[in-house]
Amino acid sequence: KQQTKCIAYADDITISIYNKSLRNLMIILDHFHEIAGLEVNLGKTEILSKADKLFASEKLKRVNTTKILGVFISLNNILKKETKNAVTNAFSSAEKFILKSSSFRARARNIETFIYSKIIHHPRHENLHKTFLRKVQSKIVDVFCLYKKHNVKKEILALPIEEGGVNLKNFSKYYLAAKIMNLKFLTDNPKERRYIQDFKKSKTFSKLTRNLEKDHIGILELETEKLTIQYHSNTLNITKETTSKEIYNFLNDSLNGPMSLKIEATATKQKITPDILYTVTKSIWKNKNLSSFDKNYIYCFLMNSYLDKQDKWLKNLVIQPLCFACETEFETWDHLMFSCKKLKPLTVKLNIFSWKEIWLDRSCLSQKLLVAIMLSSWTESIGNYLKYFLEQMNEKIIPITVASLPDE
Repeated sequence: KQQTKCIAYADDITISIYNKSLRNLMIILDHFHEIAGLEVNLGKTEILSKADKLFASEKLKRVNTTKILGVFISLNNILKKETKNAVTNAFSSAEKFILKSSSFRARARNIETFIYSKIIHHPRHENLHKTFLRKVQSKIVDVFCLYKKHNVKKEILALPIEEGGVNLKNFSKYYLAAKIMNLKFLTDNPKERRYIQDFKKSKTFSKLTRNLEKDHIGILELETEKLTIQYHSNTLNITKETTSKEIYNFLNDSLNGPMSLKIEATATKQKITPDILYTVTKSIWKNKNLSSFDKNYIYCFLMNSYLDKQDKWLKNLVIQPLCFACETEFETWDHLMFSCKKLKPLTVKLNIFSWKEIWLDRSCLSQKLLVAIMLSSWTESIGNYLKYFLEQMNEKIIPITVASLPDE
């Protein structure tokens, strides 16, 4: 086998050496500094080693985990065999419960009942890496969609049924709720009073709190029959009657704060009330007049996820901010929808002159036009997407011809 002792990528160098060779490496780096005038930043240099004592350990940053060319490396075993086997067995039996004839809501309920319950038994006692949690969540979405290509985001599937989602549980939140339930079982047992105080002083508890803090969860109080957690700016007092479902809903619903801020930012830009956008956001996934392709783009647009060309220019992301169609004025979403000379005939034909009229359009033709204009703006092409939109409009008996668009 070929041994690789040195990997150089851009301005980072990874060197694999024995502990006894670390002193010689530091001497070589000092000689390199004297000759070339280039110095290694020891403050940012990380060392991964199981040795108790290392040369120049006060200058180097010791870590237990690191990444080399995108590959996660740890001194500890990331996953135990039980966890791997539990995940593998759960997905191997998924075909029994996730059928083609089942509805989306039935699939989500079966995944929670038959797959999550099997997977979570072992991982809830471990500190899993976020990469593994994302892979499991991605695998769950693939099972939910019967391994077919889909355009729906994971966050949208996790929305409650009342808001247009299918209530597919987010595995990362489900995993965190299970770990908090472990602490609840500890505090509920009156025989563990002495153990709780010793547990709070242990390395296991400090490691647990560090991992929870990475997910913005803080343990405010941990006593007998008393457990209080904080997630972002929200707090939850956990009692004997608190269930894992309530903890999951607390973690999941706490994300609605940032979502509401995004919708309010979009409403401010469009000079309309947020209530209109809230209604559209909740009902968009039930709308049968829009394809899933259009729904994803409209949802992200409502979440204020897309910058217009003028904002990109201000952030030095594009060379110039002129409209791709008229090439005379700065390109903003307001300009494209209502002011552009070459695109205005389309909005006039659809009889839309404000954002309020776009979102209240029950035929959804104006929302399809918005998606077509967004895609045309990103590709800086006035032809393909808008011509496809016009062909759809002809089927709706709207007198617009493809010839009305100028050639590229």
